[in-house]
Amino acid sequence: MAHLRQRIAELESSKSGRKRPEEALQLQKLYFQQLFESSLDAIAMVDTEDRVIQANRAFETIFGFSPKEIQGQALNDVIVPPDLHAEGASLSLRALEGESIRVETLRQRKDGSLVNVDILGYPTLTGGEAVGAYVVYRDISARKQAQDALSESEEKYRNLIENLNDIIYSTDENAVVTYISPNIERIGGYLQSEVVGRSFIDFVYPEDLAGRMDQFEKLMTGTAQASEYRLLTKDGDPRWMRTNSRPIIRDNRIVGLQGTLVDITDRKAAEEHILIHAYELEAANDELSHTQKQLLDANLK
Repeated sequence: MAHLRQRIAELESSKSGRKRPEEALQLQKLYFQQLFESSLDAIAMVDTEDRVIQANRAFETIFGFSPKEIQGQALNDVIVPPDLHAEGASLSLRALEGESIRVETLRQRKDGSLVNVDILGYPTLTGGEAVGAYVVYRDISARKQAQDALSESEEKYRNLIENLNDIIYSTDENAVVTYISPNIERIGGYLQSEVVGRSFIDFVYPEDLAGRMDQFEKLMTGTAQASEYRLLTKDGDPRWMRTNSRPIIRDNRIVGLQGTLVDITDRKAAEEHILIHAYELEAANDELSHTQKQLLDANLK
């Protein structure tokens, strides 16, 4: 690299008022060579037979092959995994036919390990005819690992949400549903797509609507509260729900709500049964007390 910089400096400092065409061309070549050598991406120049004419130092960093070691070898035979030879041959052919290509795939290092790469290939043209190609390889292993970790995390979260008994939801500041977990179908009969994008009031039992609107306004002031109301199912039946909601705050502004819904219909039915039973017991006790009083009064006479 030092000799390249020195030669560039010599040409740039030429005292002739205008550089000769051959000097200008030489300077352009040196600029390119400097970029070629200093690139952090692996770059290989191949001929029409896919044989390496030149490779830069980053090629060794990424793949483990030195520029001298790979020179003259068929590029696809060196770094393409056996099960991807057809893909490699196709990409090379397309580039040599004049097409610029870009693809994310796997390539193989000298030690046999695989590396995720972003490949950019474009033809080298002379007189409009492809005489070879430049192939640039960017190591995207770190990005792929991050994407895989994110996908795995999202899959775990999705499985957790889908298997919860609670319904997870969020709304915007206008009470429009922005998310609802898939179990809304099991509990309410609705598909997610039938709920998201609609106002939550469309799913509230009419007799509870006024209370829900009042509750929404309170929550939008920043108050987190739990409450109970009846959800109107797709079949038109009411189901008792308990909701815990809290505001969504962004940039110090409340932009919506998020929370959970728990189906408490069975609990409500049990409470009603207990209440009815309590009334029946109270009525029976009153009747018994009245009967005992009548008997006592009769005995006293």
